[in-house]
Amino acid sequence: MPVTHDYRYAELTRKLVEAVPELSGWCEALLRDWGEDAPGQHIVYGDLLTPYMRVLLDSGESGEATKRVFGFLEELANHEEERVQEVASVSVLEHLAGRGYLGPAWPYMLETTRRFALNIVMWHPSQHSSLAADEYDQRWREELEKRGGPLNVTLREMLALRDELATQHGLVFRAAVKTYDPFQRVDMNRFNQRFREELAKLDGIQRGSVWLPKVRDVDELYHWISQISEIREKLLEELGASG
Repeated sequence: MPVTHDYRYAELTRKLVEAVPELSGWCEALLRDWGEDAPGQHIVYGDLLTPYMRVLLDSGESGEATKRVFGFLEELANHEEERVQEVASVSVLEHLAGRGYLGPAWPYMLETTRRFALNIVMWHPSQHSSLAADEYDQRWREELEKRGGPLNVTLREMLALRDELATQHGLVFRAAVKTYDPFQRVDMNRFNQRFREELAKLDGIQRGSVWLPKVRDVDELYHWISQISEIREKLLEELGASG
C-alpha cells in the first residue's frame, strides 16, 4: 500500500543522490553531459541506479550497500505517486529482468518490489476473453496466499507456478523474460574470490564490500561497467556455469 513521502517525482534525482551517495559523482557527470536540458527521471535511474545495481549483483556480495539500494527501491515502489512507482518498475526492474538479473536480485527484493517483479514475469493474456485473464489473475493471488505471499516464494517457484497456471487456462502468451540465474551452478565463495582478484586489476576504490570505479564522466562509467560484465562472463565460463 503506497505511503506518504516527503518528495515527489520531480525530486527523484535529488533523492537518488541522498539515498545512494556513492552515485553523486556519476550523477553530476550525467547532468553535466546533458547541459541545460536536464534528463528525465527514467533516464537518470536507468543510466545510473540500474547499472550500479548490476555491479552490486555481479559482485555476489550481500553487504550493506546492496541491502540499502534494494531498500530504496522498495521505498520507490511504495510511493503514493504512480509515476515514481513506474520508475522503479520500468527503469529498474524491467531493465534487470531483460538482462537476466532477476535471479540474483530476487533474494534482496522486499514485498512490493517482488510484486512488481511478479507482474513482469507473469504471462499476460492478450488475445483471450477477459474472463480467462481474470480467472488467471485470481488464481495467482490464491496460490501466493497459500505460500505466505511473495516474500516466501523463490523466483524458481514463481516461474513454475506461472507455467502451471498458464497450462491450466490454455493461454498463449508473449515471450518469456530471461530469468536464468547463471550463479546457480557456481561455487560462490570461489567466484567472489576470483571476482575481487579481477576487480583489483581495475582502477577503482574499495568501500566496504563494494568496488567503485574512478570515473570522470558517464562514458567512462559505461566502459567500466562493460569491463565488469566481461569479467563476470569470463568467470562464469571459467568456473563452469556456461554448460
